[in-house]
Amino acid sequence: MMLNPEFRRNLWLEISTSRLIGLAVLAGLLVALLEAGGSITDLSEGYTLTGKIGFFLTAILWGTRRAASGLASELRGATWDWQRLSSMGAWQMTWGKMLGATAFTWLAAIVFLGFLVIGRLKGVEGHALWGYGPGALGLELLSFIIDALLAQAVALAAALVLLRKRHDRQTLAIGFCQGAGLLAYLLLAGADGTFFFGQDAVASIYGAHPAVDWYGLSFSAGSFIIGSKLFFLIAAVASCLRLMREELQLRTRPWGWALFLLLFAAYLNGFLVTACATCADSPGIQAALFGAVLGIGTYLALFADRKDPQDIGRFLDALRGRESRLQERIPRWFPALALTLIFGLAAAFLGIEGEWIDREFIDYFGRRADQHLQALVLASLALLLRDVGIILGMSFGKLRGRADLMTIFWLGLLYMLVPLVLQGMGLHRLASTFTPATALEPWTAFAGAAVQAIVALGWAVYRWRGSQRAFMASLPKESLTA
Repeated sequence: MMLNPEFRRNLWLEISTSRLIGLAVLAGLLVALLEAGGSITDLSEGYTLTGKIGFFLTAILWGTRRAASGLASELRGATWDWQRLSSMGAWQMTWGKMLGATAFTWLAAIVFLGFLVIGRLKGVEGHALWGYGPGALGLELLSFIIDALLAQAVALAAALVLLRKRHDRQTLAIGFCQGAGLLAYLLLAGADGTFFFGQDAVASIYGAHPAVDWYGLSFSAGSFIIGSKLFFLIAAVASCLRLMREELQLRTRPWGWALFLLLFAAYLNGFLVTACATCADSPGIQAALFGAVLGIGTYLALFADRKDPQDIGRFLDALRGRESRLQERIPRWFPALALTLIFGLAAAFLGIEGEWIDREFIDYFGRRADQHLQALVLASLALLLRDVGIILGMSFGKLRGRADLMTIFWLGLLYMLVPLVLQGMGLHRLASTFTPATALEPWTAFAGAAVQAIVALGWAVYRWRGSQRAFMASLPKESLTA
């Protein structure tokens, strides 16, 4: 580990004698305050609460900021381009930055984990989710460490995404990257519940004997949560590695994001088939779940991608056989989009009926209920293609730096304001083409959505051709005749 020059450089920057002395003094003051508290019960609760809050402030709140700001400081110091030309590989660069930039925060976090251990050892109740004994305490500590690593990896991945999208390459929105890490922590890492809500809440969620049913199999809740967190941590680190490889201009393949989405959909499907008896026997419902996850992932990949017109041109040239490196030219959102269409069409034609559908819905539409759902799925796919066209078309213009914000603005108008205006004017059929879920005539809504998709994709092609002409016109005449 110490042979990694990036990690060693960050250690020299992050860990200093004054910081270590300050950390030791803080720990000593906290111990003195807690020991003056009184009874064993008060000591146990005090040490445990101090450990939890301190770990959150250092490893999560401060750690996510350091994971993102380490890269931002290199941009400000104009050292990032020099590092890209060094002999370090993508993996060395990835973990060297993720663990090196957060080195001191981890030292502080380990100290607060010590407070948590003391609190657990002084207590007599144990932990509602992990149980009792040294093994249970080890699982709890492992859960905390995975939580922090996951949040920091997501913050670093967000910084690398912004780095790829920034044209000036001078600044990064550190707050946005930190927010992404904190959101990942809140959504995925708080599954044990005890950090915020206490042990009684865990007992009410998982029962007196915590267990999780998944694909008809019963797992210990603690073990299942640890396994789930490890899955998402591996995915986050793999995302950082792939983004770092792109930044270092190394060969990459486009299948990683689509593979993660498939695995995540399969993960969610395990809960679906357990909770819904008819869903286990309905491939259409399961295909709809996979399509929904892949569709959301397509939007995320589209906004995270640079969407450079020249990259699209190279991809199209590779499709025509003019280049041999087709896999390297495929945008990461393209496999996710293709799989979304495949699973969406499968859901539409296999049928997604089941007990979960509202009884009034079936009574209202009668025999047309299945056709209505089929049309809704097809209309949703058409709107997805429309949105792809809008996102790409906006990115092919001159103001590429603000394309994503403008795209979000226009999509917000199309999904919210335009339908409300049309409904206020009494044009309910036309309004349903923008929000098919409210349509009383679903096939009309599908036809309208399909027209929007054709127009948006045609507009994107027009904008792309215009950007290509402008690019060719900007080249020196000598390069065109060479």
